Amino acid sequence: MKQTQNQYYGKRKDMPNRLHPGSTYICSDENSLYHAREDGVLINLNDSTSGKVFTDVTGEPSGALAIGGNIVRISQANYDAAETATTLIANTLYIIDESL
Repeated sequence: MKQTQNQYYGKRKDMPNRLHPGSTYICSDENSLYHAREDGVLINLNDSTSGKVFTDVTGEPSGALAIGGNIVRISQANYDAAETATTLIANTLYIIDESL
């Protein structure tokens, strides 16, 4: 298992063709989530052939702000508190944002 902070956000026109393996790219104008495979090629996780991104974000921990679908921004402190309290939701992508 590897922990990474390779999370990117932007419009489709700004999305690169490849990213570091394991990176994610949130496409704001498509409301889509992309994941970089081992070869760096981005695959759309909203594509029915790759797996569906869930849209239910109810019950998120304190301080979580929805970006779209099951993607939320949260501060590291609130994420850590939610992890300790076991209130994180398994099908949600959490993006740590220290500006919150």
